[in-house]
Amino acid sequence: MRERYRTFPDWCDTGPGWSNRIRVYDSSKKLTSSTVQSGHFMASDRGASPKGLEYTQDENHIEQLKGFKSFEFHGDVGGEFFLQRSATVSEGNQQRIHGELQNYPSAGLKSVYDYTGPVYAIPPGNNVRPSGPVIRDLKPIGTHAIALVKPTNNVANLATDLAEIRRDGLPHLWGVESWKARTFRARQAGDEYLNQEFGWAPLVSDVRGASYAAANAHRLLKSYERNSHKMVRRRYEFPIESSESWQVVSTGQFPWFPDRGIPTSGIISGALGTGDILRCTRFYRRTWFSGAFTYHLPIGFNSRYKLIRAASQAGPLLGIELTPEVIWNATPWTWALDWVSNAGDCISIYSDMQTDGLVIKYGYIMEHCVQSVTTYYGPKTAGSGGFKYPASSVTSFLETKTRKKATPFGFEVSWSSFSPRQLAIAAALGLSRAF
Repeated sequence: MRERYRTFPDWCDTGPGWSNRIRVYDSSKKLTSSTVQSGHFMASDRGASPKGLEYTQDENHIEQLKGFKSFEFHGDVGGEFFLQRSATVSEGNQQRIHGELQNYPSAGLKSVYDYTGPVYAIPPGNNVRPSGPVIRDLKPIGTHAIALVKPTNNVANLATDLAEIRRDGLPHLWGVESWKARTFRARQAGDEYLNQEFGWAPLVSDVRGASYAAANAHRLLKSYERNSHKMVRRRYEFPIESSESWQVVSTGQFPWFPDRGIPTSGIISGALGTGDILRCTRFYRRTWFSGAFTYHLPIGFNSRYKLIRAASQAGPLLGIELTPEVIWNATPWTWALDWVSNAGDCISIYSDMQTDGLVIKYGYIMEHCVQSVTTYYGPKTAGSGGFKYPASSVTSFLETKTRKKATPFGFEVSWSSFSPRQLAIAAALGLSRAF
């Protein structure tokens, strides 16, 4: 993980320039003095508010991507990420304010004030800042998201389906040891093999029932194997959390604009009315999950091979007329015994994989949180001339963005806690600690 810091533009950086001019006239309207000051905001204007700052913690994947062309690389190159950004900002709308004040009526002096520049609700540097970042553990939330959106656990369903097929087929397979003798007697009986004394009808029923179980299990296994390692993408958005509260901080207040030692009382008294200072505290949080699921089935174990052989021999028996000769030539007791002895092994293996079978190819839980305190100036009619000078609101905010990465088996498990079977599955899917 790498860490980076950079300054974030705040109200001092983005505020427009300003100019402040005072002209003094005597009773004959003759200009006696003129003072002009102009400039931009400085670091000292920030007051108690620090300069905007952005902190980022992320992973650098440039080295991992070397050697890949953009259109060739299809892997997951995401990683954990954290960003925290804070600053005090304002629109700083440009205003032009003109005011007059009789400084010393007995002396016949009058001051004329002109100001061009931003007007703020309060000194931005004194705005209240959010108390602290809201950072919570996203792993339990990510686990909950997976439970909500994961595709059907194919491995668990496969074990259940095989168990049902085995259970349905077993009544026909219990007497498999007697099939050979019963078929032999039917062959020896010639045209009389249909007589009930040989139990031919029950034997045919047993053979067909067992054949269907073996062939259907093979079809089911083949379907699951065909879909293994294919990705199913899922996304889930949690309900957005937001809140807003207002309060009146003070009443009868003037807005604020720069004062560099030149008296601004003339502007305030001659041109600006008073208003209310309002404060709004807001909170916003968005949380969402995005990932891709797949599943891994172990193929190639001995019992699976035997089931394939059993299915290949049992399948034809479902589509032809069964005679003693056909059954004898198909040696049904061989494939049936294979089915009885190995179906249970398959079910046991797939049942063990109900927890490990569904794998997260990639998965992320992400959260965006913003806290802000905004101060507004309630606009009032100006004290003279009926003008209004809208003051810019001032906002201090604290923003965080977090992304947590899941392991192939969830958020609340680590690679060090994986079982040997889980590690083998991850290796078979080409997954690594870096995905």
